[in-house]
Amino acid sequence: MVDLANNTAKNIQSHDITAGTLSIGAGESIGMQRILDVVGDIIKDYPKVDIKLVSGDAFDIEKKLEKGVLDFAIFMGKYPSNNYDYLKLPESDEWGLVMREDDKLAKKSSINPEELINLPIILSEQSLKENRFQNWLGNLEPKLNVIGTTNLIFNASLLVLNKSAYLMSFKGLVDSRQNNLIFKPLKPKLFDPIIIAWKKNTVQSKVAKLFINRMNANLENDK
Repeated sequence: MVDLANNTAKNIQSHDITAGTLSIGAGESIGMQRILDVVGDIIKDYPKVDIKLVSGDAFDIEKKLEKGVLDFAIFMGKYPSNNYDYLKLPESDEWGLVMREDDKLAKKSSINPEELINLPIILSEQSLKENRFQNWLGNLEPKLNVIGTTNLIFNASLLVLNKSAYLMSFKGLVDSRQNNLIFKPLKPKLFDPIIIAWKKNTVQSKVAKLFINRMNANLENDK
């Protein structure tokens, strides 16, 4: 509630679009690059705009959005409820398996469901709650050996590095160049959409309206 009060006060005090706070909650995704490029342009054009980036899974982020603590939430693989307006990005996140470069599976171009069975797997907490891989695994889903969940990909990648686990992750989140890890896509391929959502019927700050307008313009330029 303190964050909400502070943000509201700051935005009310802003008599024009050149000042205020823009708060965005999101998980980890390469799709954030487009969003942060737009945010970066706003910062350059309006130096008095403050940016608040909040990390978390979809459940935590949605709670903050519903309470008004956040202006926008970025969802990966989850379409928001009817309480929200949203924009769908053209990018999508591809799921795959992160392993050591010297692993026996590293020579394969992709990973199929049968090859996951009996491997010690770490998933994001959100994907486990949503049974994200149930359809992809089919009747093999009960045999998946999930040894843990994570909300921090980097920390989980350390368990991969010390040969304790394999990590189900989006492509591009682990820097394989620095830590001798490698990403292999799933087969059949599995993608999650990337959605920018905000509450309907809410009086938005000028900064929030600016962000929506800039995102719409950015997406139009791609058409």
